[in-house]
Amino acid sequence: MVDIVCMGEMLIDMFPAEIGRPLAAVSAFYPVPGGAPANVAVAAARLGAQSAFIGKVGADAFGRFLAETLVRQGVQTQGMRFDAEARTGLNFHAQVDGDTATHLFYRGADIRLRPDELDHALLQETRAFNFGTLGLMLQPARSATLEALNIARAAGALIAFDVNYRPSLWTDPAQARQLIEATLPFVDVLKINADELLLITGSTELAEGAAYLLATGVQLCVITLGPRGS
Repeated sequence: MVDIVCMGEMLIDMFPAEIGRPLAAVSAFYPVPGGAPANVAVAAARLGAQSAFIGKVGADAFGRFLAETLVRQGVQTQGMRFDAEARTGLNFHAQVDGDTATHLFYRGADIRLRPDELDHALLQETRAFNFGTLGLMLQPARSATLEALNIARAAGALIAFDVNYRPSLWTDPAQARQLIEATLPFVDVLKINADELLLITGSTELAEGAAYLLATGVQLCVITLGPRGS
């Protein structure tokens, strides 16, 4: 039995050497382990929980580095898979000011995880299952994520969903909204920011937007507000 299984992207965040420059003007980038679901798995392990990660990385130097990082942080990695035909994903950051970042994603092996590669035993034995929108965008990862969600839910796990909407990855915000709304009825805990709240509910009022989301069946809605907390 594990306390939480986190599924989705694990990638290399390429952080800028300086703040205040647009992406094309950054002088250098340095690699840092990243990916929202992997970050949750590490945070849970640091808090004393038994956590595990399910996802796919390239069979390359970055992929091995990410797997080793999880092991060092105490995260179980039996659900990780390595792809010899795709590279580990990258996300280049620019910090144009203290509160505003821009991103340029190069999606890689994470979107190639197949349903037949899932660790069913891990999903059936977890108390909580955490995932995000990036794992739902493209096939075959979408089918793998939905199957994992169904397995964990059928086993009685608490389901936590991080909207993590990245506008640069979507050509149609309406499509993103439709996908997110279709997922909400299966979710117990929802993490969403103020911009995502506007996208999904059409409201900038936190209480009004939260009420809309809770009406879908979500039990707990956490709205993050950047430097103002949550």
